[in-house]
Amino acid sequence: MNPTTSTRRRRPAVSRAVTLMAAVLLALLVPIGAASAHDTLVSTSPAEGSTVADMPAKIGLTYDNIPIAMGSEIRVVDDAGNNWAQGPATVTNRVVTQAVQPGTPAGTYTVQWRVVSSDGHPIQGKFSFTTTSGAQPGAATPTAADAAPEQHGETSRGLAPWVIPVGVAVLILIGAGAVIAWRRLGTE
Repeated sequence: MNPTTSTRRRRPAVSRAVTLMAAVLLALLVPIGAASAHDTLVSTSPAEGSTVADMPAKIGLTYDNIPIAMGSEIRVVDDAGNNWAQGPATVTNRVVTQAVQPGTPAGTYTVQWRVVSSDGHPIQGKFSFTTTSGAQPGAATPTAADAAPEQHGETSRGLAPWVIPVGVAVLILIGAGAVIAWRRLGTE
């Protein structure tokens, strides 16, 4: 066989292998971007910034997807830093609910929330509302305020912790595949 003919046949094969590797890389990276989209808080009850007559028995947060119950925490904190949440937060469909202790005094309350998004990653935020009536200050004893979740703006969202290692592993596999294909095509 003529060496020029062999080189001409090899170049299209190498070109196809490189194109195939690029297509595989693109196909693998598209789902990574979609998988890192976190749930979004759609509404709250009471509404953010609202004024209500009495403290509701429960605080509700509605999301665009169904969050994971494990690790969900909602704190209902008054101006003095007392947490009035009672018991654990519960998840029913797209709504995370937190019971509130009876006997809350009138005032401004900040709801600090942290839930696990349906994609498995924690998201957090806060909102405030005001009550115009309630128990006399000191009438009920709130739970001790735990350390508040660290806040980064209204909602904190991070990059999925597995995205970078998986992306690196995929790139290594694609690179190794390209080297193997290049060597095999070079020996033909």
